[in-house]
Amino acid sequence: MVKTESQPRSLELGLKGLTRIPGCKLSGPVDYDDEGKTWIITLILERKQKTKYIPRRSVWKVLVDENYPYGSVGFYPASEKGITATFPHQERNDPISKPWRGGKLCLDSPFRSLRLANPDRAPFGEPEGYLAWYTRRAIDWLHLAASGELLRENDPFEVPRIPFPNYPRLIFDETPENYRLWGEPPCFGMASIGTIPGVDSKKATAVTAFYGLSGTLVRKWEGRLIEEPDVTDNRAFWWLWPGTIVLPPWYAPRTWGDLRKIGLELGVDVDKVLQFIANRIRGYGGPTLLLIGYPIPKRVGLPPSEVHWDALLLPAIPPVKGSQSDGFESTKRGLWRRDRARYLANGIELTYYRTENWSPARLQARGRLSKPVRETNAVIIGVGALGSCIAELLGRTGITNLTLIDGDIVTAGNACRHVAALADFGEHKAEVLARQLQRISPHVRVTTVNETVGQSPDNIRGLLDQYEAIIDCTAVDDLLSLLARAWWPIPRLFLSTSVGYAARRFYMFAAFANEFPLTEFNAQIEPWLREERQRWAADDELLEGAGCWSPLWPGRYDDIMMAAAVCIKEIEFYLTKPPNMPILDVFEQVIGDEGFQSYTRVSATTLKNEAEAV
Repeated sequence: MVKTESQPRSLELGLKGLTRIPGCKLSGPVDYDDEGKTWIITLILERKQKTKYIPRRSVWKVLVDENYPYGSVGFYPASEKGITATFPHQERNDPISKPWRGGKLCLDSPFRSLRLANPDRAPFGEPEGYLAWYTRRAIDWLHLAASGELLRENDPFEVPRIPFPNYPRLIFDETPENYRLWGEPPCFGMASIGTIPGVDSKKATAVTAFYGLSGTLVRKWEGRLIEEPDVTDNRAFWWLWPGTIVLPPWYAPRTWGDLRKIGLELGVDVDKVLQFIANRIRGYGGPTLLLIGYPIPKRVGLPPSEVHWDALLLPAIPPVKGSQSDGFESTKRGLWRRDRARYLANGIELTYYRTENWSPARLQARGRLSKPVRETNAVIIGVGALGSCIAELLGRTGITNLTLIDGDIVTAGNACRHVAALADFGEHKAEVLARQLQRISPHVRVTTVNETVGQSPDNIRGLLDQYEAIIDCTAVDDLLSLLARAWWPIPRLFLSTSVGYAARRFYMFAAFANEFPLTEFNAQIEPWLREERQRWAADDELLEGAGCWSPLWPGRYDDIMMAAAVCIKEIEFYLTKPPNMPILDVFEQVIGDEGFQSYTRVSATTLKNEAEAV
C-alpha cells in the first residue's frame, strides 16, 4: 500500500461531495493500494446513539476503483474501531490481513434491486455524486442494522454467509413440494453422495438420498439418476435443526463451540449427536460429511417452505490404541472425552463445503415453461438444425422427459447451424445433443434412439406409444406417411415443424388426434411449398463439395434459433390448449427499410397477394 498526494481531479470532486452528508467525516489522507488498483478512503460514520452491535462512531475503509467515477465502490469495516458483528446484506465480517475486515456491505443489492423496480440508481460516471450515493447507502444500512430492520417483513429470506474453502460444491434439491417429507426437527440420519451425469465430479457432487438411522428412506434426489459410489466411500450424516443456525445478529458458526452455543439456544443436544457420529467414524480413513440444515421461508415472516443445508467436513478421528488411547481410557466415555477435547473442541474451526440448491425452481428461476408442459413426456424425431435447437430450448426451459430419435451422425458442415461442434464429428446427433442437455440441467431425463423410426406402422406405433407429444423436425414426407398409417387408441399431440427456404419462413402444423392427419397437412402446406420451390429454383444451388449432385438447403444459425424460439412458444401453447382441428401456422421474417423487424404470423391470403404481385 502506497500513500500518495497526487489524487485525480475526479476523486477530489467525489470527496467534496461527502462534505454535504450529515454524520460523515473524512479521516486522514487518502491511500492508494497498488496491488488492488484502488484508492482507500477512511471515513467516520456517526449516529446519534449506539446499540449493542453498532457504536455511535464507526470507522470504515472505502475502496474506490482507480478509474473513479467508474468501477466499484466498496464499504468495509476498519480493522480498528470498525464494527465487528456480521449482519444480513453483508459479507462475513471476519478479520483479514488488511487495514479493514472482510464484512463488505451489500449496498447495490438488494436495496437497488432491478433497475426498473427501483429508480434509486447509482449516478455512475458523476464524480460528485457517485461516492456520495454509496456513502448515503452505507448510512442507511447502519440505521437499519441498528434497528434490526435489514431483514424486514416480506423481504426475501437470506441465509448467513459461510466461509468457503476450495472444495467441490455439494448439491441438494429442496423445494416446497418435498418439504412435507421431513419430520419434526431436530432429526438425524445418514445420507448418500453421488455424481450427476453430465457434471464434472471434481466440481460438484450431490446428495442422492436421506435415510433414517434404521435405513428407512426419508427422501431422495428428484432429478435424473445419480451415479452412487460404494457406500464405504460415500459416508455422510444429515442433521436437521428447528431454526436458523446463526449467532446474533447474522453470523454463521465458525467453531464447534459456536455450534454448541446455537444448539443450546434452539434446544438441540449437540454433543449427543457428535458422540454418536464419533463412534461411527472413529478409525475410518475416508472423508466424512455432516449436512446440517434448517427450515427457511421464501420471505421473512412466512412459514418455512424448504430446507437449507450447509456441509461440514468432519475431522478424522484415529482408532483406539490398546487400553489407553492418547492418555484417555478406551471406554465409551473415555473415548468421547478424548474426541471432544482433541478433535471436536470448542475452539476448533469448522471446515465448510460450499452447498447449492439445484432444485428446478432455483435453477430455472430466470424463466421456465409452465408445469404441465415441463412434465409432458415428449419425443423429437429428427435433431438436425431446427430439431437440435428446439431440444436445447426445451431442456433450458425445464422439460424433464425427452426422447431424441435420429439415425444421422455429425458432419463437419453441421457445426455452422447445429448444437454440435467439430469435436463431435462422427458421433450420432442424438447422443451429442443428449450430452448437451445433461450439461444444461440435472433434472432432464434424455433417451436416445440412434436410428430411424422404422419402416412399418406397427414399428412406429410401438416406438411412440408412450409419448403425449410427438414433435417432427425431419421435413421428410415418408415419416408423416408412417405416422398417418399408425393409430393410437389415446389421442396425442402431433407437431410437425420445418423451416422454409433461406429460413425466411417456418411452418408449424398441429393436430390432436389418434393418427397424423396427412391429408389435411398436405392440403394446407402445399401452396406454400410450391412457392418455396420456385424461390429455390430461382437461386443458384449451394453445394457442399465436389462429387454427386447434392444441393444444400440454405439457412443461417441465427435464423434457425429465432425460428426455434417461436416454435417453443407454439409448442407450449398447443400443449396447454390442443387444437380442435388440424392447423398450419406460418411465420415469416419481416425486414423493412430499417432492418429486421420481427417474425409475424401470415396467412394463405398473404401468399396469394405475394404471388399476384410477382
